[in-house]
Amino acid sequence: MKKGFGILIAIFSVLTFGVIALYIMQNIALSSQLNINKHRYMQSSLHLEFAKEYIKSLKFDDIDFEKLDLSDDKYDIVMDIKSETTQKIAHIFVSPKDDTTVRVYDKVVVLK
Repeated sequence: MKKGFGILIAIFSVLTFGVIALYIMQNIALSSQLNINKHRYMQSSLHLEFAKEYIKSLKFDDIDFEKLDLSDDKYDIVMDIKSETTQKIAHIFVSPKDDTTVRVYDKVVVLK
């Protein structure tokens, strides 16, 4: 009877510590993925700010294109430009090439 009770306690102990270890490892993996996504979001935001400053630096008459691709080896930066008589609206989309869960968008209006 004592040996059976000892084995039962050992099985429950191993099972409990296994579940706790699995929970800790899942939290570490989730935290790591969140840090990666946070880094990608910050980098995408910096690329977005660059694209906004670039489009703002152009004069109204210099913007004669409808689509502009400023992509590099890690990030896709695409601008769709809608022309009107008094303004041009640039829709800027930025996303990492290796992951599509992070996407950043902004709209810039260039007046005449």
